[in-house]
Amino acid sequence: MIDPSDLPSIPVTPHEWDAKFNEDSEAWLFGREPSEMAKLTLTYWKLIAGERKAKLIDFGCGQGRDAVYFARHGLEVTAVDGSKSAIERMHLLANEAGAELRETACVDVANYAIVPGFDVYYSHNCYQFLGDQCLRKIEQTMNATAPGGINAISIFSDEAERARGTDGVFCMPHNRLREIYAGWRLMYYAENILWREPSLAYLSFAIIIAVKQTI
Repeated sequence: MIDPSDLPSIPVTPHEWDAKFNEDSEAWLFGREPSEMAKLTLTYWKLIAGERKAKLIDFGCGQGRDAVYFARHGLEVTAVDGSKSAIERMHLLANEAGAELRETACVDVANYAIVPGFDVYYSHNCYQFLGDQCLRKIEQTMNATAPGGINAISIFSDEAERARGTDGVFCMPHNRLREIYAGWRLMYYAENILWREPSLAYLSFAIIIAVKQTI
């Protein structure tokens, strides 16, 4: 049985994430292939919009596995992350894939203004690291989304103590994320407990993909 004191700490700040990515400059911390959430998001976008091109913003893009996937499938992608090392690796991955990213920004997501103009607002395991600002950031994301637009958000839930006990991390209470998006068209919702190899621990996630209803 793993002693909790022997577990690596979970990076929280952009500086800590940059250090984590730099532990092995040749490694892909979460792999090069897109996440299942990215695949689901693209599937649901095509379901509601057909082949209409989307403008997507990826908050906390990391080394770019999802941002590059979206770009390869014709979406106009803006990718935001506070880690310079991760942004550099994302550009390498994009070049190898022959994908063009519309814009990239190396900036702390906490300080990045969320503005209207995107069809898909995407955040895969980033907002939890905003701590007390997390719920406000989700509210800003919802307000910026036009009717017919998608929010796709994955965030720590409070089912796993490993995440819940980390300073500066927000963990979503059970069913709270679904309640926040009441009135939106719910395309996908799940709360999962998964093994995460980089953390050597089980972490729990609440995942939502929802469409803003037309007024």
